[in-house]
Amino acid sequence: DNLLMAGGANFPGKPVAEGGKKSYYRGIYAAKITDDKALQWQMVGQLPHPLAYGATVTTADGLMLIGGQTVEGSTAEVWMLRLDDGKAVLESMPALPQPIDNCSATCSGNKVYVIGGASNGKEIQDVYVLDLAKKHPAWTATKSYRLVPDRKRVGQQTVAVVHKRKLLVMGGFSGATDTLPAEVYDGPSGGALAQTADGSIFVAGGVNHEIFLDAISGRYELVAKEDYLKKPVEWFRFDGRLQLFDPDSATYTTITESPLLARAGAVLVAHNHTIFSIGGELKPGVRSPLVVKVELVGEE
Repeated sequence: DNLLMAGGANFPGKPVAEGGKKSYYRGIYAAKITDDKALQWQMVGQLPHPLAYGATVTTADGLMLIGGQTVEGSTAEVWMLRLDDGKAVLESMPALPQPIDNCSATCSGNKVYVIGGASNGKEIQDVYVLDLAKKHPAWTATKSYRLVPDRKRVGQQTVAVVHKRKLLVMGGFSGATDTLPAEVYDGPSGGALAQTADGSIFVAGGVNHEIFLDAISGRYELVAKEDYLKKPVEWFRFDGRLQLFDPDSATYTTITESPLLARAGAVLVAHNHTIFSIGGELKPGVRSPLVVKVELVGEE
């Protein structure tokens, strides 16, 4: 019944549009989940070094922190985070086969899956699997997860979940290469996903496909490049919906909509009948400190 949050990055001084410098953080925080509207965050420890843009997975053994980015670049480190008497305890886990940031990760039973992302700017196409039930677990790369026919790359900032023994990957983007154009994929690109105990899959937030693709492709037909980061929050049209995704019919149902959920790069966490949306950015380079709580009511 605790929310755990670790690391992250923002621009604490000048905004990035004015040449602000990014800062990375190493604080680990915990907040007891209660019926109160406000969460009482406490710093319970620190990461070995400032870290952001990794993936997190809740396992039976704790919260797994996978890869990410430091001020020096991508990292292959993996840590298991637990609370012991209110203090953070970090256990070093088998490192990834290569440094990865901006990947997605999910867990099914004892197996953890890491999908996509980039290694110091080069996109990853493999799926890495770690079986926690083995005496000496090690990451293995597999190409047995075939992409859907209209998708040539895995991409960065996807969301992933296991449903009925199938690995589902949605959203994300791929930058332009010498042979392939930039792409923004269907689903909550830059959005977040959470799965409740009954298997329901919720997604929230994300970028506007048209605006984001215009920028990452380098076209800048909607706005001049030098004015892109100067546009107001509303211009970027981030998605403010919390949606229920039905994998069997591949359809979305909007549960609620709010400007508070219109963020990219947030983290979505499910706890009983509550969804928490943590952090994220309001527009490129401008982060939000808010935690938004959505209570799921009704029988469905």
